[in-house]
Amino acid sequence: MQIENIIFDLDGTLVDSLPGIEYACRCAVDAVCPARGSFKLHPYIGPPIRDLFRRIFPDIEGNELESLVKEFRKAYDNAGWKKSLLFNGVKTALIELENLNIRNYLVTSKPKLPTEKILDFLNVRHCFTEIICPDSMTPNFQSKSDAITYLIAKHGLNHEKVLSVGDTILDQEVATTCGIKFAAADYGYGHFENDSVCINFRISKMPDIVKIIQKGNA
Repeated sequence: MQIENIIFDLDGTLVDSLPGIEYACRCAVDAVCPARGSFKLHPYIGPPIRDLFRRIFPDIEGNELESLVKEFRKAYDNAGWKKSLLFNGVKTALIELENLNIRNYLVTSKPKLPTEKILDFLNVRHCFTEIICPDSMTPNFQSKSDAITYLIAKHGLNHEKVLSVGDTILDQEVATTCGIKFAAADYGYGHFENDSVCINFRISKMPDIVKIIQKGNA
């Protein structure tokens, strides 16, 4: 199996963004609907923030939801993004992949502004051939599969030589929809079934992806 291109997810795959997202969610709830009290965030991490709030509070709707999203953005763009941390071995793995002539791409559900701030802050932005966020285009991408389909077409990538790396079932489903291979990041926020036929590889830490490429491209 020859892999030439890897498309990475951001949150839960390259970056532990949970502390910053928790901070911004708490700020938003305290500002908009403090009566809702405590909530558990970890099981719902992954989708865009509007969908995240819908999962946390299934009865939320209308103006309350939009106000939460607005307050979240304010808190996250101001301070929350600074709480993001690279998972162990990420930067070294990205550099090693480049040395193996792999082109690294990033496709995320996170908006462009905080994504670029995080990547610059963690000094890994230069490791990617292209970074695509929902608002990288006008009109915005409506889904992650739309963004990956666009990226593959733009760069003329061979589907057989593309590997997607992500940490949620959504990432797995997107890879299947786009017709590309998928590596499940088991250390992230999601949970994968052990017998899933849609998972080509499983990694317990980011450096594992380098070993997969070295073995497959030998």
